[in-house]
Amino acid sequence: MSQRPKLRIAPGAAGVSIWSEDLFSQPGSPRLRDFIASAFSVADVATVDIRAADAFGRIGYAPASAPESVWRRLAAALRRSADPAAAAHHSRQDVGTPDPLGAANLYLDHPARWPIRVSRIGGTLSTWRLRRVGSDRIRLSHPALQRRRDRSHRLEQQLASILGVEDARERSLSSDFLLRFDPKTLTLERLARELERSWPALFDGEDEPPSTKRLATAGTLLTLAAVAQFAVPALRPVAVGAVVVYAAPNVATAVRQARHGQVGLPALYSMGLGFMLLSGLPLTGTIMASLMQLWPYLAHRTIANRQRRLFAAHRKRPVWARVPGQAAEIEVHVDDLQPGDEVVVRAGETVPVDGVAVAGAASVIDHLGPWTDPARDVEAGDVVYAGAILRDGEVTLRVDRAGEATAVAHVGRILPYAAFRNLPSFHEAERVANRNAKPALALAASTC
Repeated sequence: MSQRPKLRIAPGAAGVSIWSEDLFSQPGSPRLRDFIASAFSVADVATVDIRAADAFGRIGYAPASAPESVWRRLAAALRRSADPAAAAHHSRQDVGTPDPLGAANLYLDHPARWPIRVSRIGGTLSTWRLRRVGSDRIRLSHPALQRRRDRSHRLEQQLASILGVEDARERSLSSDFLLRFDPKTLTLERLARELERSWPALFDGEDEPPSTKRLATAGTLLTLAAVAQFAVPALRPVAVGAVVVYAAPNVATAVRQARHGQVGLPALYSMGLGFMLLSGLPLTGTIMASLMQLWPYLAHRTIANRQRRLFAAHRKRPVWARVPGQAAEIEVHVDDLQPGDEVVVRAGETVPVDGVAVAGAASVIDHLGPWTDPARDVEAGDVVYAGAILRDGEVTLRVDRAGEATAVAHVGRILPYAAFRNLPSFHEAERVANRNAKPALALAASTC
């Protein structure tokens, strides 16, 4: 039995292919992150593709690059990353050279069956694939979204909470998203970094849309029944048999309830199935089955869309802040801010933290403040909450709370994200429906 070579490198005109069990077999390992960061420290490197199942990686060059020159610089960068002493010496010598792009924020812990592609998006790295289709539109895709409606649904929720994303629509056939955004508020770099941070919520989120499998099955049965009943009578036995198979779980539930002396909706549905078998006309039963599957799907979609619109102002908040530095202001993610840090907010921007003004003056609209009129003037010593909008002026804030600790984040967590579950009204409606099943069965039996 042949074994894979420990390391094999194959340079080419468009890139270099590498086979290495130690390097690529464990996605998310520190060694792999160092490799990615070192590869992208060469300006002509455009992509890094990784297939952990095959212990394979490929470094792709940017178009119009000279392969020999890129390979020499890439080999030097990879040797430095493998030698800590050489890396430290290089960083001391090349003071004017930009630091390599870091890979610490990349989400690489994907299952081995997924191909990982890391690419440059502005000044950051991302495993997401973003492509501009206009000045304010982006196509967003990732292999993890293919045929996974639950992750796509959670991604819609995450996108709805990012300040600057105005609309996000999923394209079911291609499993990607079309985003409309405000370029003045949201850059591609910020969006890419926030998407990398959203992966845990995409995998472990609680809310899931109703499955479309039974809806698709009911729609197929409806089409088959209509064709069999009105166009091709020879298909009628096939349609009737398919409806019986589809309704079998309902019949089994009705039998279990009857053993315990209970009569409810499953028994009513089973009687409808019996009438269908007697008449040999399956269309009516398939129409009812399709409507029963269509209603939960439409209800969930409608409720989710309405909630996003109603609560958008409370969920959308900036995720980046400007911190004053010695030479220039530095852009920092709000989760990295600590109490006591200072941030600068200017006219037209949204306050990213809960804090106290220490310098400057501004006119703000703050809906969480303890004032009757949300529009007010802010001076040194005044408290400002995350989500407030500066209408005019500039102010420097000392951070009290940032990220998930802010008041607006707490409000966003309280608000529902999808259809309400386990409501008393829902259980009461189900109880009434089961109670009315008995007189409905009696009435149906008396008219036979």
